[in-house]
Amino acid sequence: MEFADLVHATADPALAVGPDQRVIAANPAAARLIGEPISEVIGRTCAEVVSAFHPGGERLCSSTDCPVYQSMLRGEPVSLGWSDWATPDGTLFPITGTVLTATPPAPAADGR
Repeated sequence: MEFADLVHATADPALAVGPDQRVIAANPAAARLIGEPISEVIGRTCAEVVSAFHPGGERLCSSTDCPVYQSMLRGEPVSLGWSDWATPDGTLFPITGTVLTATPPAPAADGR
């Protein structure tokens, strides 16, 4: 099973983000939440595609305590707590979740 297959197999919205904070995999549930096709999400920074806000209105992914950055820095899961997600039409609804760092397996010596 490929790393992206694991993301795609998840029922809840899921994004995989690389060390440069660019999306390397997304599943259909995440694409629906973001309001864009998976092909348009891959390669963009998570700050560009994640429309979540702290309760005070600050963007979740542009703040100094970005959960993706913190998870990578600490090497452990980081709770989002409750945040507001903005749908493409501007509707806000509460979300919560956990950001965790997962390293895709290194290719085998034969390149697979």
